Amino acid sequence: MTKIVQEIQGQREAEGAWTFRMDGNGNKTLVGRFIGSPKTISEAAISLVPGSSAVVPAEWPSPEGYVWTLSGVEATHESPVEAILTLTFSLDRAGGSSGIGSAGLADPVEVADFQNIEKPLTSAPFWSFNSEGAHKKAQAAKIAQLYIDAETVDKADELLEKECGKLNIDASGMEVIRKFIEKRLAGIEAYYYPAPTLSRTEESTTAPNDFGQEMAKIVASPKMENIPVPEGFKWLGAGDRLTYSGGVFTRERSYIGANAWDRDLYEEAT
Repeated sequence: MTKIVQEIQGQREAEGAWTFRMDGNGNKTLVGRFIGSPKTISEAAISLVPGSSAVVPAEWPSPEGYVWTLSGVEATHESPVEAILTLTFSLDRAGGSSGIGSAGLADPVEVADFQNIEKPLTSAPFWSFNSEGAHKKAQAAKIAQLYIDAETVDKADELLEKECGKLNIDASGMEVIRKFIEKRLAGIEAYYYPAPTLSRTEESTTAPNDFGQEMAKIVASPKMENIPVPEGFKWLGAGDRLTYSGGVFTRERSYIGANAWDRDLYEEAT
């Protein structure tokens, strides 16, 4: 606080300079406004670094003994000869004279959400082949389309036998294609698949050293402590947001679950 006091020495307080507020969550804010020459105000604004701890002097209108954090500095030129320095101080949620501690941080918030997304029939669990034609799913789908577009059932069956023979698709593979055809003829072109998302928001008095490192990477285990992570899914880091206010870092991380992630496109998070 000594440096802050030194920087504003010689500056006079603006009229109605001090504002003290406390919201319903116990967050306390103190705002002071000082008037001086543009040069001295600019120099003071540059030298003051948000995040500095400060014990407000007794002559300042704040609750006695509180330790504050300088959270905002703004210099405004009102005229060629006068400028205003606005300092914003924030207090930990718990109050007290020992600064921000873990007891003053909000509890972590975890959210799990499931939504249905549409996937094509060629992604359905039944669309698999046990023969040597297993790697030719795209061709199999084309065979099914030839069947659907055929003018007669006899012609369709003939095309199915012929094309499957070319690709060495055995009887079990043909049954898969027939099942696909039945669903397409019934008007079914897609199916619903569960898409889970997880998020965790937590607060800390220190900045994280791994910010952004999980973005667009495969995560072995999402960082959830209370909500159980749904089983049977692979997870991808989807979001990492960090905000700072009043000495508190708030971080929100999110993850997307899927049955698999292409490792040619996404690497493992370290």
